[in-house]
Amino acid sequence: MKHWILILALALATWMASAGQPQKPTIADREWEASNKALATKPADVVCKAGPKVRVHAVESLHAKFWRLPAALENQFKDKFEYTWSFEKRPGYGQVKNQILGFPRNFAEVYDEDVYVVLGAAVGQGLQPLQRLALEQFVKDGGGLLICGGWWTFDSGGGWSGTVFDEMSPVVSATTNSLWERNLIFHPAAGTQGLLPGMTDFDKIYSREPAAQLPPSSPTGSPLEPAGKNAITDGLKWEAKPLVFVSNKVEKLKEGVTVLVTADGKPMVVTWKYGKGNVAAILATPLGEAAADKTAFWDWPDWSIFMGRLVASFLPAKVPR
Repeated sequence: MKHWILILALALATWMASAGQPQKPTIADREWEASNKALATKPADVVCKAGPKVRVHAVESLHAKFWRLPAALENQFKDKFEYTWSFEKRPGYGQVKNQILGFPRNFAEVYDEDVYVVLGAAVGQGLQPLQRLALEQFVKDGGGLLICGGWWTFDSGGGWSGTVFDEMSPVVSATTNSLWERNLIFHPAAGTQGLLPGMTDFDKIYSREPAAQLPPSSPTGSPLEPAGKNAITDGLKWEAKPLVFVSNKVEKLKEGVTVLVTADGKPMVVTWKYGKGNVAAILATPLGEAAADKTAFWDWPDWSIFMGRLVASFLPAKVPR
């Protein structure tokens, strides 16, 4: 009996160590592209379109609501926008990959949007090669991509290695091979915090609860601050000191990147040109909990203004809408 219990325990431990791990693509995107030239070539009649409304597609995941994206679009565009979304399906028993359900399937569908916003989803492992390559070409042709930090972005569980997201991202990701290493990928913006009373390493690494229930990595947090003057950050009420508690760890910024916002001297919002389009990364994550007299950045009233301006900055200035 003890023998079978030991076997079952080992099997369970093995599955738990592998389930949800970042999975490298079976074949790298560029290899897939070379082997599937007909599918991977954009049809000549597919182009970035200008319409009466701004079309934004969000890839939603855990904590998506904390980014306040719909409110940001309403604030910036009033009723002149269309919001569509896909969502991330968590791995079930025996599965090791997340899936993105509802994302545009081909070049024509991808080009039917103006801006894509990744809200912490595992787009590296969750999308198919054709979807990723179509999105990349869309950005090269003038589209916009905003990547918001979370459990599954910047290769912290998203399986970016071998995909075009590593090429499009304005930052060089810090890679990991296991969920057990995720606590090394996320780091506090300032200070450190050990495990809370009654909390185990297992709880810390595998927690999937909303931000209000997740222990912060920095008890005090660090305030977001504008990095110089620009049209996106100017005029916002930074004196409110919106706090970031946890941020995605990256190796470095790529050459040509513009830093818009910092926290404790570390880049938190960066953007760069990719082809004719723009890609921005928000490295702050909506994790942690502010003290009663403090404000988390996602609860900052001006956050929706900032997000709206950031999305608007991706749009071609001379295209009537």
